[in-house]
Amino acid sequence: MSNPESNKKGFHAYTAYVSWEVPEGGQLHKFNFTHDCSKTLIQMDKNGENATVWKPPTGISKLWKRKDENPGKFSFKFGKLQLEVLLVYLSDGYIYALDVNEKSLKRYKEDYYQWFNVWKVNVDGVEWRIVLDKKALEVWGNGEKIEDAKMTFAENGVAVSNFVLGGSAKCKIEGQGDKKIGITHTLLVDGNQVPLDINLDEPLYRRYDHVISNLSNVGIM
Repeated sequence: MSNPESNKKGFHAYTAYVSWEVPEGGQLHKFNFTHDCSKTLIQMDKNGENATVWKPPTGISKLWKRKDENPGKFSFKFGKLQLEVLLVYLSDGYIYALDVNEKSLKRYKEDYYQWFNVWKVNVDGVEWRIVLDKKALEVWGNGEKIEDAKMTFAENGVAVSNFVLGGSAKCKIEGQGDKKIGITHTLLVDGNQVPLDINLDEPLYRRYDHVISNLSNVGIM
């Protein structure tokens, strides 16, 4: 994920490209946002496809008027995800932030990790993102449900799942604890415990070329 960059100089030609990663269920989506002042175009796409577009009804003057609405807000819907991009206008450009389902991206992620455990592991040179849906007791690998990884209950009432990744890596997800004190789940790959991967980053993007210019003007760069 990179900071927004302009491919031309001047406000009327300003174009920014920013992206956010948003988890949903067993999948991780990448949303790409385009803010193109030369075409008075606001666009969002999911994983490089299914683009949706906001476009003002009348010319560049309408986009200038949006600057008075600070932050400007642009809404997009993808399935059950309601996205709202916030454009905060400063004297030297924009800052971009994302809300998901009427929550900040960080708050949305905090709620997500209450119901899903995520691990990242490399198996034979392939990066895997393993997700356990703690409510449905389903296991996902790189966005696809692993049908052979159904959770079963041992005699002590603990949920266990055994499955294979990459044709050779033996994996085991095991729950510990109870409903009173809380249940935690552990992933073992070939007997080695994999740490949970929790990403609460909430990136705020700013037009990169203006940041560099401002730092240069005050003698920092």
